[in-house]
Amino acid sequence: ITHFEHLSLQQIEKIEKLANDAIRQNLPVHKLVLDRGEAENKYGFSIYQGGIAPGKNIRVQEIETWDVEACAGTHVSSTGELGIIKIIKNERIQDGVERLEYVAGEIAIEYIQKQNRLLDSISNNLSVPIDKLNQTVDDLIHDNDAIKRDSKSLIKNHLADIICNHLNSSSVKISDISLSILDWNHVDEDFHILVGEHCINKINNLIYIGIINTDKSSRLFIFCGEKINQKYKAVDLARQISKAFGGSGGGTDRFAQGGCSKISDHNTIINIVQSIVNAE
Repeated sequence: ITHFEHLSLQQIEKIEKLANDAIRQNLPVHKLVLDRGEAENKYGFSIYQGGIAPGKNIRVQEIETWDVEACAGTHVSSTGELGIIKIIKNERIQDGVERLEYVAGEIAIEYIQKQNRLLDSISNNLSVPIDKLNQTVDDLIHDNDAIKRDSKSLIKNHLADIICNHLNSSSVKISDISLSILDWNHVDEDFHILVGEHCINKINNLIYIGIINTDKSSRLFIFCGEKINQKYKAVDLARQISKAFGGSGGGTDRFAQGGCSKISDHNTIINIVQSIVNAE
């Protein structure tokens, strides 16, 4: 359908209600074969909203008091045969054009029942009635956000110093830099950004490389301290290390990120840093 903006849920519900109202009225559907000129003169060019029908003679579907379209597809004899319509998806396929996907009849009932089973399962898992799910989910999101804030505060105000001291004492010394590689399990992007930022502020000749591993890939978070980031840029390190493992990276002199296949050992990283240092 044509529409100047993406359809809202309320608008979709209104369209769905109008369609089902037409179904309940059990309106007859007249299948006509007309000369193209006759059809256009009688109904106008709006019959081509679903696309131009080919041929000199065209097949026209007329729903009494409701709609007329040129269409050669399969159609019911009356709207009541559809039983029910349920819109299941809408997407904007181009500027001013929305595509609606829907199911009808038994398939629509099956879809609604499936959605009901899903709601019932969520309700049971959360031990709340279905009509309270919306508020419960909002509360869970709020609590989760609070936990994240508290975790960041804990890392920033307490753990970062401890981790920084550990990294400083265990770092690899290469010429005038200290290199620390951290690939602890069960830490996330926020952890590496908080800890990496804290550590290079405290140790200005540090290269911090945080790694998050999954089964098949790795993400890199690289920080370079102020004393050295003009000579050894984080973005160069991210690109070269990621490239060595089939990936790519980008960023700034101070902070960069990369993605690549899973990093199985640190020796390649140490060798790359060593080669960059030696090149200087």
